[in-house]
Amino acid sequence: MIIGMPKGYVYYRYRPFITAFAEEIGVELKYVDEINQDIIDRGSRLCADEACLPVKVMRGQIDKLSEECRYVCVPRIMKTEFGETLCPKICGMPDMAASDKLVFNEAVCINDRKQLHKYLKRQLKKMKIKRRGLAKAIDKASKAQREYRYSDDEGYEYNVFIAAHEYNLNNTYSNMNLADRLHRMGIGVIQGRDISRYEKITRIEKLHLIKRPYWDALTDILARAVILSEQKTVDAVICMSSFNCGIDSILTALIYKYVTDIPVFNLKIDEHRADAGFETRLEAFGDIVREAAI
Repeated sequence: MIIGMPKGYVYYRYRPFITAFAEEIGVELKYVDEINQDIIDRGSRLCADEACLPVKVMRGQIDKLSEECRYVCVPRIMKTEFGETLCPKICGMPDMAASDKLVFNEAVCINDRKQLHKYLKRQLKKMKIKRRGLAKAIDKASKAQREYRYSDDEGYEYNVFIAAHEYNLNNTYSNMNLADRLHRMGIGVIQGRDISRYEKITRIEKLHLIKRPYWDALTDILARAVILSEQKTVDAVICMSSFNCGIDSILTALIYKYVTDIPVFNLKIDEHRADAGFETRLEAFGDIVREAAI
């Protein structure tokens, strides 16, 4: 069986789990050939004007895959493995794209193993896929997620941390090939994804915020920005945020407040993709990074 899988939202975060689980249950995942302007235009037509770019990208992919597949996977994860919450637009996408083709669209808290098992069992039943060996499939997928290791750039004289959601960081069309542009300027990208959960939570607590951040992404990205800057691992931080994203607006303000020893650059992305202005700002940023490192 072939199931459509949009490359957005939780996909990039849980890709090792998703791909390993699909393989174990004998499902082939189909992706859009590429994320391009057609996908964004589809999403824009189907979304409210106030929707951020990732919402439009996700909605456009769902529309495209719905034309090609019997089922499309649109997870509704209410609580992460750490019990934290995702963006409400991520949780609400199954409602925005309501269709009988959507699967894995029921609410689930994946920090509850029993609830996760029942959730996956119901979804497989809906698609008439055998549930025998489900526990083994979950174990293998969970192991793949735990053991997956990300790599950072090496060999660059200057390095930056890009404070961004994984779905923005990995979508090279939406971010206008930001990493490649930085590489051509002699700047590497270090994301620090190997920083442990314990280190992140410990560092966030030392910031003495009014309360612990509600959203998982805010905790993760803010902690990595602060830790990498304090370790002198990076020479600057780029806050790549989506226009109209509430979480990004708070995250950017907090990074400006708590990362004070290296340059911080705010870069907004939206569907208009003005290349000339983007390139000019990046070149100016590169000059600032080199001067600050002297």
